[in-house]
Amino acid sequence: MKKNNAILVILGLLIIPFLGFSQIQPTPKSYQKIKFVYQKKSNFRVDEKGFYADTTQFKIMFPDLEYEKISSNAGAIIGFVPLSKLNRLHQKTITKKMTENNTVIFGLVDVKKNKVLFSIDHSSPETDFAYQLFELPQDKLNSTQYYTYKKNFSLLEMNANATTQIKSVQKNKISWQNEEKTIGQYDSTEQGGNKQLNVVVFQTELPRLVSPIPLFENAKHGVKTIYAMEYHYELIAVSYE
Repeated sequence: MKKNNAILVILGLLIIPFLGFSQIQPTPKSYQKIKFVYQKKSNFRVDEKGFYADTTQFKIMFPDLEYEKISSNAGAIIGFVPLSKLNRLHQKTITKKMTENNTVIFGLVDVKKNKVLFSIDHSSPETDFAYQLFELPQDKLNSTQYYTYKKNFSLLEMNANATTQIKSVQKNKISWQNEEKTIGQYDSTEQGGNKQLNVVVFQTELPRLVSPIPLFENAKHGVKTIYAMEYHYELIAVSYE
């Protein structure tokens, strides 16, 4: 029970800022297409004073840096390093991860074909600020990819950058944390081979293809929130046609 309560506290802190912006339409009885928007946000930040991140993330990203422990606005203990201690390699690593993790994801689902088109905008004010602060050249990135689920959702065909991959949909990926099966945990392997435990919240009214990442085989609903160490996803809008 204590573990579940801790998860709910974390999720509450994440979800509250987005409640005023969500535009999620009720699910109609019949529809052929679904449009959705997710925002992916980095969990670390940069300002004129320095770099702030989870202490575990510090140890993974920059094992060579000694950080100061400080209290965040939400009351959590995080790490801080002043700008003067960040060399060029540190700065490039930070901006690269901010480009990857500060995005807006636009999804279009063809329900009949079990096909999802993702258009991803990698620009954000936070990322732009970091590049300007570090005086690094910045490329504006946008990407597109298709997911098509086949053989009763047991296989996933992924098309991106003119390449095609076919993967098995991993079974029983979610470890459920409540009886309603709306809060769960799953493991993921990030770049560099680092494994991390993530928390995901589902919304029972949402179709299962509403998700910013490949769907979970043992989940029957769409994704509301995902919280990982480096980033989090939040559903902003859903509409039906």
